[in-house]
Order: sequence, then structure tokens, then C-alpha cells
Amino acid sequence: MPGDEIIPSFEIRATGPVSRAFLDFGKSTFAEAATHVRALPYGRTSKPDQVFLVLDEGRGTCSSKHAVLATLSREIGEPLPLMLGIYLMDGDNTPGVGRVLAANALQAIPEAHCYLKYQNQRLDFTRSENPIIPQLEFLQEEQIEPYQATGYKTERHKDYIREWTEAQSLKKSLEEVWCVRERCIAALAEG
Repeated sequence: MPGDEIIPSFEIRATGPVSRAFLDFGKSTFAEAATHVRALPYGRTSKPDQVFLVLDEGRGTCSSKHAVLATLSREIGEPLPLMLGIYLMDGDNTPGVGRVLAANALQAIPEAHCYLKYQNQRLDFTRSENPIIPQLEFLQEEQIEPYQATGYKTERHKDYIREWTEAQSLKKSLEEVWCVRERCIAALAEG
């Protein structure tokens, strides 16, 4: 696939539970592991804070898929930065959410997205397309730890939505905007 040439092909050695799990799945390089994760369906695992469930349950979100890959990269001694970026999600840059946004009188909504960085490239293994993130305009970016891809990410995301809602003078509460966001995520999982 386009962009696959940028995926690092570090050898996987059994140095921890995640690296052993990928080896059990027959993946011997980081590139093979990343391609495997990218092909898994989009969906939340039963316990998002347990990264290995991406493999056990065969699905994941941007948070869980990238947290498991970041953990793998650390276990094999080639740590890749796990990033949290916030961008304005709309029907163009995130196909499948446009109708949800329109039904709620919104053109866009802030979305928090996890991805990895390698050689100054943003790599996204959430879906099966090109892993190089297109020119999304991130409003904010920060490096996080794999364990922060759940609770911290959610709190940071809600803080940003609260500030954005106030700055936009929306007549919607944080809870209302968060519900719209959850419906967008559900639409992505269905699509």
C-alpha cells in the first residue's frame, strides 16, 4: 500500500508480553505487526486500558491500536513516540461523520487522535489506508505515554471541547457536544 515503505521494520524479539503476543501471531517485524493492527476493524475493546486486548479481541481504536504498537516498539528497544493530536473533525477529513454533525447543526467538532511518529512522519494505523497522515491541521499535539491513551486522552479531549464550545459561543453544553462526538465514533465503527 502507499506509505508502507516508511513503516520501520525493526525485528521483534520476545522481551515482554506484547512482543511475545505479536510473535505468537506470526509477526516477526514491527512493519508486520503494524500492518496486522491496521487491518483490524475499528472498535473499542472491552477494557481500553489493556493494550493487548487489541490482539485478543481483534479490534481497536486510534488509542488502543497505537498504544499497543508504541508498547511493542518500547519492548523491542526502538521506542516510537505516541502522539495525541487534536483537530477539527468534519465530513471531509473523517468520512462517515458528516451526517451526524449535520443532524446536530455542527460543521465540525474537535477530535483527539492518537498516532505514532517516525522520521518526522505522522503514522496512523487506525484503518487500512495509507499510514501517513495527510495534511490534517492539528490544533494541538503532544507526546504521551501508552497508559495515557485512555483516561488522560479523554480528559484532555473534554477540556479542549469545553474551551472550544465557549470560544465558539455554542449553545450546547460539554455533555451535549460529547454525545455528538460519541455518535460520530459510533458511525465510524459502523462504517
